[in-house]
Amino acid sequence: MRSDLTWQDCRPSLSEEAIGSVEERLNVRLPADYVECVIQCDGGWPNPHHFSYPDPSLGAVETSLGRFLSLDSSKAGSLLDVVDWLSDQLPSGVVPFADEPGGDFICFDFRTSATPSVVYWMHERNGDEAIAQLAPNFSAFLDQLRQAVTCGRGPAAVE
Repeated sequence: MRSDLTWQDCRPSLSEEAIGSVEERLNVRLPADYVECVIQCDGGWPNPHHFSYPDPSLGAVETSLGRFLSLDSSKAGSLLDVVDWLSDQLPSGVVPFADEPGGDFICFDFRTSATPSVVYWMHERNGDEAIAQLAPNFSAFLDQLRQAVTCGRGPAAVE
């Protein structure tokens, strides 16, 4: 896992039992590198946190990771809450683990393998058009995170 990421707004660490309970409910085994990350920082977000996703109509679109969904099911807006909320929209086997400020989600894709890739789910699209491949695994996704692309020069540049 990247050592240069700094983690913000972390909740208290979770027990392996709590994580196992989420895995049991989802009927998946969450990736070990993700679990390591969540144990250190449940519900927080990394810095840097910007990345691009391939939009079928627009090409590469710059966005940012909002926060990791908490695995603490006693907290409102937890990963399990979001899975329930999106159950009629997400394809089976696609599990959101982080949000994005525009209402989309970064997800694990367990549809073809027990070792999931990371995908971007676009809430305004349907079917396969709603899913964009981001990385072959969680660590590779973290490797893509970067500072915002800036426009202009000097201190007035917009991020």
